[in-house]
Amino acid sequence: MSKDSSQSKTYFGGRWVTGPDNTYFFLTLVLTYAPHVPFFALVCPYFDDKMTAMVYVIPGYVLVASTVLLFLAAFTDPGIVPRGKPLTEDNPFALEQKAPLTRKHVVKGAELDTKWCDTCCVYRPLRTSHCGICNNCVENFDHHCPWVGNCIGRRNYRYFLFFIFLNSFECLYVMAICITHIIMNTNDSHKSGRGEQFKDGLHQSYYFSIILIVYAVAGLGFVGGLSGFHCFLVASGISTNEFIKKTFKNRKNPFTRGFFKNYIYALCPFGRPGFFRQSMTRPVEMEVFPPAAATSHTNTSIV
Repeated sequence: MSKDSSQSKTYFGGRWVTGPDNTYFFLTLVLTYAPHVPFFALVCPYFDDKMTAMVYVIPGYVLVASTVLLFLAAFTDPGIVPRGKPLTEDNPFALEQKAPLTRKHVVKGAELDTKWCDTCCVYRPLRTSHCGICNNCVENFDHHCPWVGNCIGRRNYRYFLFFIFLNSFECLYVMAICITHIIMNTNDSHKSGRGEQFKDGLHQSYYFSIILIVYAVAGLGFVGGLSGFHCFLVASGISTNEFIKKTFKNRKNPFTRGFFKNYIYALCPFGRPGFFRQSMTRPVEMEVFPPAAATSHTNTSIV
């Protein structure tokens, strides 16, 4: 495969788009499902006579929902920008017409630069970055997530957010049920006179409850910390990529809409069509071919 071509994999006629390596995606599925086997089989049955069936329904629903969200995040076009026609001798444009390196845009009074991508042969839209792993320019690029196996961008960021939020809740729920299981079963053992309160109570599913608590704490440290970090990013109206590059450290962020509107925009987006699939079936023509490099940039105002 050419180094200048997209590394993304497509399935079902381009309806599913994912990254070049999905190894960690399957590992994520295993890590998600593995603790639920002993939880449903050994811990939940203890509560059959003490609680309602919700002890099964809540984690079961969260597990199914998080699985669907994981697949949506992993196989949704993240917002890949279709490639333009490369500057070659086959083009009607001369090779000497080299694109200027940047263009300036004005957003809410703030000047922002957009770069010409030599690989994709397009000017990157605002807040777009090139992913070196997938070899694509991605709109609203947040990061490339190896655990999902895809870029996280404009079209799948909400699925990624809901996935880590649900998994954080699942870790807390499993932890709470397992702690309750240990306490209640220990009290039952003590009242029945079967020996010391805790020593003799460590039997059967107790071991699994302790292991699940440790597993949930470790999982919460990862997905819980990630959830908190992205809550901060959404509230601030910036992406992980912009946070790492400190894009708005010394100037105002013109893309923030305010606390509540930032969350609405991130979690409930409207009208976010994908263009990558269409670009697979027909050649992409440049709407505005870069002019001769008489200047280093052009000025564009964004309303």
